[in-house]
Amino acid sequence: MNNKQWNRNTAHKLTRDSVMHRYVLSSTLSLLLCSPQSFADAGFNPAFIEQSDSGDTVADLSAFSKSSGGQLPGKYLVDINVNNETVDHQEITFYADDSGADKNDTGLLPCLTLEQLKKYGVKVDAIPALSQHSAGTKKEAVTDAAECVNFLQAIPSSSAAFEFDKQRLELSFPQAMLSQAVRGYVDPVLWDDGIPAYLLDYNFTGANGTNENNGTTTHDDSYYLSLRNGLNLGPWRLRNYSTWSDSNGERQWQNINTYLQRSIISLQSQLTLGDGYSSGDVFDSVQYRGAQLASDDSMLPNSMQGFAPIVRGIAKTNAQITISQNAYTIYQSYVAPGAFEITDLYASSGSGDLTVDIKEEDGSTQHFVQPYASVPLLQREGHLKYSVTAGQYRSGYGSENPDFGQLSLIRGLSGGMTVYGGVQASDKYQALALGMGKNIGDWGAVSIDVTQAKTQLPGDVEQTGQSYRFLYAKSFSDTETDFRLLGYRYSTSGFYTLQESVDLNAEDTDSNDFEINSHKRSQVEGSVNQSLPEGWGSFYFSGSVQDYWGTSGTEQTLQLGYNNNLLGASYSVTLSDNFTPDEPSDRQVSFSVSIPLDRWVKGAWATYNLNTSTRSSTQHQAGINGITDDDKLNYSVSQNIASQNQGGNGNANLNYKGRYGSSNLGYSYSDNSKRWNYGLEGGVVVHSQGVTLSQPLGDTIALVAAPGADDVKVLNNSGVDTDSRGYAIVPFTSPYRRNRVGLDTTTLGPNVDLDESAKDVIPTRGAVVRADFNPHVGYRVMMNLTQADGNAVPFGTTVSLLTEDRKNAPDAGIVGEMGATYLSGLPEEGQLIAQWGKAPDQQCQVHYQLTGQDMKISLPTIAGRCLPVRG
Repeated sequence: MNNKQWNRNTAHKLTRDSVMHRYVLSSTLSLLLCSPQSFADAGFNPAFIEQSDSGDTVADLSAFSKSSGGQLPGKYLVDINVNNETVDHQEITFYADDSGADKNDTGLLPCLTLEQLKKYGVKVDAIPALSQHSAGTKKEAVTDAAECVNFLQAIPSSSAAFEFDKQRLELSFPQAMLSQAVRGYVDPVLWDDGIPAYLLDYNFTGANGTNENNGTTTHDDSYYLSLRNGLNLGPWRLRNYSTWSDSNGERQWQNINTYLQRSIISLQSQLTLGDGYSSGDVFDSVQYRGAQLASDDSMLPNSMQGFAPIVRGIAKTNAQITISQNAYTIYQSYVAPGAFEITDLYASSGSGDLTVDIKEEDGSTQHFVQPYASVPLLQREGHLKYSVTAGQYRSGYGSENPDFGQLSLIRGLSGGMTVYGGVQASDKYQALALGMGKNIGDWGAVSIDVTQAKTQLPGDVEQTGQSYRFLYAKSFSDTETDFRLLGYRYSTSGFYTLQESVDLNAEDTDSNDFEINSHKRSQVEGSVNQSLPEGWGSFYFSGSVQDYWGTSGTEQTLQLGYNNNLLGASYSVTLSDNFTPDEPSDRQVSFSVSIPLDRWVKGAWATYNLNTSTRSSTQHQAGINGITDDDKLNYSVSQNIASQNQGGNGNANLNYKGRYGSSNLGYSYSDNSKRWNYGLEGGVVVHSQGVTLSQPLGDTIALVAAPGADDVKVLNNSGVDTDSRGYAIVPFTSPYRRNRVGLDTTTLGPNVDLDESAKDVIPTRGAVVRADFNPHVGYRVMMNLTQADGNAVPFGTTVSLLTEDRKNAPDAGIVGEMGATYLSGLPEEGQLIAQWGKAPDQQCQVHYQLTGQDMKISLPTIAGRCLPVRG
């Protein structure tokens, strides 16, 4: 009888009921051997199976008995915790425990090398038994652990517990044996510079409208495109940021910056060559083209990230918001009528004026300037933060681009004291700054500094002056008051900043006195957030006021808001006052309320807004907003009604966040105008495996590589799924931090399995790191295995797929009653190896091939003859 006839005859003998019985028993055995309950104090007794009435022979299951532990020695992919803090995620070899040192009854101990112990913070050189390499041990079950050390014997009071059900290794060491606290610390050895790749981050917005006035129709078309290109090679990052705009045919292309950057890990710094922004801690930040070496505090544990201000305002109609800095447009978007917040500005610099333009639907504009500054950070004792910049000054205003240099130092001293200073110089400008900051405990933190500057003005006029700055930050926990930023600066009449010096010298020597004398005199800025007693809500205040020498007016931007909830509905009141000299003040008040509609429409809420202004009539707006269950689609519809019979207007908007990017579409109208606005943003990554499209990338990203696992959802990332090839981009990952990238196994295809569903990546800044998954794309089958003599393969035998390199893949299944085995991830044809003991005659090999009919069934039943393994 040939093999095909034998397979066919055996398969026909199995009834549907017996197949299901064996599948259930095989699955139960798998659960029993892997269940944590099987390692309870009573232990697992293999004799229970050996005495079964079926008469099946049973594989050697002694490894699962209480006396010898609960699991087989070998390699396991585990999370590694040191003193309850996660420090690593990798494959570790475990050997059988003969000493009873295992703390979790698995019968296994980890094989760790000296380098791994150092990486986890152990003071190897201070422990004689480890420093002399005399505690090395090698177990037979560990075939590649020549450097394995017996750290449990060498380090008193240390322990290791392998939690098999959670695939977690808990290591415990006395604190005195650790070189540093590992809390929040990620060893630089684990930082990944990523793979070579080309990146493109794009954002396109456009609007097409018509306006009718006295029977005349005019068209208003505007377009804006920002491109952030990048190229990664090893630790180097080449970046370019460019924008293109078109306003009714007037086109402009701006190259905002191009630079080459890399991390200098030994100095905890970033080296930047090309265009950038100088440090804004001590001096006002300016744009340059040259070189900079500056500390990167994100490399430090629990450090603060970059700062960018929140821009608040009130739009009277469906408005276009444009934010520029130093004549460069850095942000453009569209908002609905009412109060708005811009919270996603790039941290382009540490300080400097932002120019905010609000273009209303009727063509009118609001304009205000928002100055801001970040408080110089208090440094930990002994820490030095520095920045060295040398190059050419860059400005979008004039042709004057002098060479300049800047140095700033911030040093943390004992007692919560920080001192800082710096120098800034060009051929016509020199400045020296000195300051001090202090943590004053319950009273918050303050810094005071003075800057002495000498400026050469047109006509060989030389001016000297000083600028004094006071900054304060504090959170009062008792009253829940948070001063985000409170600052005051006063400058004498002879003080100029580097930017003012450059702007003045860019003019002719005949510059009038107004231009020379109308520089900043004083500036006050602050932001307060206050939580009120329960049920009373919260309010915030932010504002800035600045005046100039030689002028009588002041520029001011004030925002006051109150927020609360009542019976499930949320409401807010916002007051705004933007004033610029020689222009009438525009005070605005906005009231809004949001009512959830989940009782009728899931994920929807009704809104009402009231806007009133000293320059325009009162506006009422009612609408409905919502979001779909998968968080991919946002929608809104609203109608506005103006008082004083000035007509109304309405708008509708859709925003979709998908696998290949995000898009939005909006329509608005009034009695005299109509406008369509739209946008598209996303990312493109070109890597060695092809091209992957994504949502907006951000600075640092992870590339999910799971070939064959298409259309699989990436956890904790709305709209991010693997593409048709099994690749996806996880945007906005945190540099120098452990990022967990996981796949939702409930969205796997019917013929796809994963060895593990989550990976840890630790990228350096700007990196594209791979999160490699190993999907088994294949068929699920129920195979009845018999040996050459016709007897069933022993109960409990492990079955593995034999790969092309003749190595065993991870176990594909465990044999149940009468040889019934559930297998997954199988190719159409292949070799399986079954093993039920360590002796050569306790293993066999089977060749199988699925038929066309088998592949049409979700769980076909086939027979397999397991023959002795030939030497």
